[in-house]
Amino acid sequence: MAIDNKLCDLARVQQRVLARASFHRDAVRFRVSIDGAPPGASHGADVDASGNGVVNGQRLYQRVRQQGPIVDRTFEIRFPDPVVRAYSFTFG
Repeated sequence: MAIDNKLCDLARVQQRVLARASFHRDAVRFRVSIDGAPPGASHGADVDASGNGVVNGQRLYQRVRQQGPIVDRTFEIRFPDPVVRAYSFTFG
């Protein structure tokens, strides 16, 4: 698996503009983890509780929306296939 990013952060919301590579026509799967575990209730709008998401077009993807108190956490996103383009990275 290719790792897109791994970082520590205090943000409640983590988003990024993602798109499929221009030569790739199928949706691209990705998986998000928080502190090495699925996000559960802290999953974003574009990720399920197990951490699974799909890039199906170029747009802003909300990967994490932390619930409860905000503490320093390690976030990781993995792509099984290296056919995604990542642009802007936002925190909230």
